[in-house]
Amino acid sequence: MPVLNRRTMDLTLFACVLALSAIGLVMVYSASSIVAYDRLDDSAYFLKRQAMWIALGLMAMWLAMIRSRSYLRSSRLLAWVAKSYSRHLPHSQSPS
Repeated sequence: MPVLNRRTMDLTLFACVLALSAIGLVMVYSASSIVAYDRLDDSAYFLKRQAMWIALGLMAMWLAMIRSRSYLRSSRLLAWVAKSYSRHLPHSQSPS
C-alpha cells in the first residue's frame, strides 16, 4: 500500500471545486440576469458578486491547501476570520 504524502495538494478535489463553482456561476447568471437588468440596469450584477465570493473562497482554500495542518491548528487565523465575519452578520434583537 503506497504511503500518501500529506503535504501534497489534492488536485482532484481542487478541480471538482472549480468545476462546481463554474457551474454555479452559470446558474446564478441564468437565474438572475433578467431581474438584475430590470432592477439594477446591470444584468451581471449578481454574477459579479457571486464571482467575488467564489474567488475569496478559492483563495482561502488554496491557502489552506499549501499550509501544513499543524500551522492551521496553531494559528489563530480561523478564530480571527470567524470573529471578523460575525461582526458583519445581522444580529437579531430580542422582543421587549
